[in-house]
Amino acid sequence: MTTWHAFPDRAAAGRALAERLAPLITGPAVVAPIPRGGVAVALPIGERLRAPMAVIYARKLSAPVAPELAFGALDEDGQMITNPETDVMAVPCASTQAAERFERLADRFVSQVVDPEFRAAGRYYHDFSLLAASRARVEARR
Repeated sequence: MTTWHAFPDRAAAGRALAERLAPLITGPAVVAPIPRGGVAVALPIGERLRAPMAVIYARKLSAPVAPELAFGALDEDGQMITNPETDVMAVPCASTQAAERFERLADRFVSQVVDPEFRAAGRYYHDFSLLAASRARVEARR
């Protein structure tokens, strides 16, 4: 089990991903985070890539025994999100199984940490605080 913190906070994770993504993104791009935590990660990516943000509103489906562990998501209409259509999918950290799935779904997959013993994203952050919902809405409009 990983016990170290790969990132000080979500913004730092976004900056690290932005540096990895910058050489891969050669044309127009849109950064599409899931609120609320994804917005904090996406802000530095959008700034670095000079790309607008289009927030994806989804409801995380969590395991009852581990609320932070997501096993899927529902879109605004209550439909299961199973096949994101994207050229590049980027996440700060992922399990090996999730990384393999993302690699199949996207043309390119980028992650700072892929851990075969992944249990929860919060373990990779010193500060895993969420943006307040109101601040996430304001930041997403930038």
